[in-house]
Amino acid sequence: MHRYLVLKILKYFLFYFALLLVVSKNVFASDITSWKPANSPSARIDSLLTTPYSLFAGEYNPIFQFPKPFNGVYISKDHGQSWNQSGLKDKGVTGLAYDGTAIYASAYFSGITPSGVWKSFDMGKSWTHSGLTFSGLSISATVEFILFGTTSNGLYRSENYGSSWTQVIGNGFSPGIKSVSADGNTALAASTDNTVFISKDNGNTWNKIQEFNGKQISSVLVFGKTLFIGTGNFQGLHLSQNEGATWEKVAFFENKAIGILSFFDEVLYVGSFSQTHNTYGIFKSSDLGKTWFDVSQGLNDLNSNIKAIAGFYSSTPKLLISQIAKGLSLKEVSKKPVDLPFLDLPWKYQSFKKDALKIYSYFDHSYPFLGYGSFLEPNSENTSTYNFFGIKEKEPFLWYSSHNGIDFTLPYDTEIVAPAEGFATYSYTEGGGNTIKINHGNGFQSWFMHLQKKGLAVSAPNTPIFVNKLDRVGYVGLSGNTTGPHLHFSVLKDKNANLKFDDFPDGLVDPYGWQSIRQDPWKVFSWLDLTGSHTGSESSYLWTQNLDEKKEVFPNFAYTLTLDEVSLTFPENFIDSSATITLKKIPFGRGGAALADNQELIAGSTFEFRITDLLQKNVQNLDKETEIRVGYSSLNIDNVKEETLKLVRIEDDGTLTQLVFTLNLNQKILSALTNETGIVAIMGEKIDYYPPQTTIHFDGERGNNPDEFINKVLVNFSAKDNGLQLENSTYVSLDGKDFEKYLEPLVITNEGETQIFYKSIDKYGNGEEGKSSKVFVTKRGTYYQVKIEQAKFQTR
Repeated sequence: MHRYLVLKILKYFLFYFALLLVVSKNVFASDITSWKPANSPSARIDSLLTTPYSLFAGEYNPIFQFPKPFNGVYISKDHGQSWNQSGLKDKGVTGLAYDGTAIYASAYFSGITPSGVWKSFDMGKSWTHSGLTFSGLSISATVEFILFGTTSNGLYRSENYGSSWTQVIGNGFSPGIKSVSADGNTALAASTDNTVFISKDNGNTWNKIQEFNGKQISSVLVFGKTLFIGTGNFQGLHLSQNEGATWEKVAFFENKAIGILSFFDEVLYVGSFSQTHNTYGIFKSSDLGKTWFDVSQGLNDLNSNIKAIAGFYSSTPKLLISQIAKGLSLKEVSKKPVDLPFLDLPWKYQSFKKDALKIYSYFDHSYPFLGYGSFLEPNSENTSTYNFFGIKEKEPFLWYSSHNGIDFTLPYDTEIVAPAEGFATYSYTEGGGNTIKINHGNGFQSWFMHLQKKGLAVSAPNTPIFVNKLDRVGYVGLSGNTTGPHLHFSVLKDKNANLKFDDFPDGLVDPYGWQSIRQDPWKVFSWLDLTGSHTGSESSYLWTQNLDEKKEVFPNFAYTLTLDEVSLTFPENFIDSSATITLKKIPFGRGGAALADNQELIAGSTFEFRITDLLQKNVQNLDKETEIRVGYSSLNIDNVKEETLKLVRIEDDGTLTQLVFTLNLNQKILSALTNETGIVAIMGEKIDYYPPQTTIHFDGERGNNPDEFINKVLVNFSAKDNGLQLENSTYVSLDGKDFEKYLEPLVITNEGETQIFYKSIDKYGNGEEGKSSKVFVTKRGTYYQVKIEQAKFQTR
């Protein structure tokens, strides 16, 4: 016993010591993949470009060789697995750009056809000349304007898709422009005489940046208000975070020579020499140059500088680079800083991939301000919820607006366990009822609300007790502000690392992370209230197991993708572009949201299939119809008329569109054809959608008045559902907050008035509106009366 106590005390000491060391829990998801040779159309690729539909590569090979190089533009529609010639043979393509409408190529060589700028409005199927015939070194495009850097005639600008051009740097013959970059209304240009120019009016007027005069500039990059300039003569990388007003040198690179600069997936990539791998390599930063990581593993070549880089989205984000005389290399990339997963589900589940989707209401990524009185969500948002899939809906599809955690649909008396070890504390709040919070010692605290009084891991406030993973925390109950049994689960991050977890609500995070291609609104939301200024937190996926989904890069031939009982069959050439499809099961609504009183979305039937292009934009419409087949043999349809089952698509505005479907009752399969992607579910008519009715009964010694009880009263309840007796489904409370299951009659002996709250919920989740009754007990025959009142309960 003595040894056990010593070990226990030592464990507590080590745990608290770990807490004291917590400074920040952001850990970079390191690149575990290496660069690997990719299929390359040429060893001399000078430029790479990602468009929504295809990858493009420009060949510039000034070396005489036999056979003569193509020296044009190549195209790949299968994520770089194969390449075909697109056009501009013999032109020597030194740059490629895309403005959302057309592709532009900078051509170096003249011949039968001129050099200059060529453009394609049909994704590389055909090319036309723009009329500008100077040999080109660089090119950049935005939705507003195009910039073309010549070899010896300055910089030209066009704002009409290259139909006409104006010289904006230089006057006639002047130094060439070897690097140009534009984003928004800001642009940078570097000349061959080592001068850097900046424009803040869409490239119309330009000024020299004096402090870079004489420096050998290798590359420039504009990313919003942040600007980068790389030098090629061992003077490092420079950045400005205020659109060029001031500049600072990036300490990490010291006096290294800088090559290519590029942004992809919110990450900056810089080409420079890697001492670790003894090669020209790649470094990345996800915080605009504050911290850097060497991702050069697999390159290992001292003689092959990097000429071009392009990122694209496939089954995973990928980077494609071109090395001089070596062609293309490819690697999967990690996206951004993440917090390490550490949570398991807080109950004893059968299947994580199914049970993790038992979500009754989501964390609201718009405004998770539930229980916070200093700042409220605007009226325009207080009926909608934005969940981790990037779906924004109103009730009854997504519950509740302003929700600061996850509600799991769990039966009353479900044992709740610690999802990870830590110190548990108890508190009671009007909204959350009996609440346990666990400090996990890694900068996170988990909350468990609406628990019963019985079985709590700790029931005395401000008394931490250590719990191991899977130790009991409590039982699902009906305490606090709630209409039915469920677990409210929240996660709070210690943003300021003071170990107090006082970062509410800005430290709240969603354990499911943010899985949409859109930007998470919570992590960038800032506000000012009486308690100070705040910014929401970035949510990372914190579960140690993954949700079930399939993600595939689709070939041009017919293909079937299957996940559980859902299958999608795509015909040959169903889309004329590179495409990645994601198929995943998602929770939707209240585990079977009530639409009309007699309609129900079948729990577990909802799935989303999404097709995205190389820039991760949704492709809504397909060129050919896709067959959807959904089996329902494993789904619970006990309360649904099977013959009424149908397939519906849930539109972006929350409306339902019924698909033209076929129902096979023998095989228990629904099938349909569609040429639209989106969210699909099975819906049917309920058999029972009426709430039960509860009656309260009083028994005891009566006084002279027929309604009078003396000294005590016995209270019991009976409930009926569709005329049948309902057992063990009534919940009772004496304070209107802490409900317990009614198992035996109540004995009221307190003199005076006692108010009793009660309601019943049937096995299908149909619940009656809460009721309350007042009973008066007096000693020695004093008159009293009983009064029945109706009361509605609201919850969050």
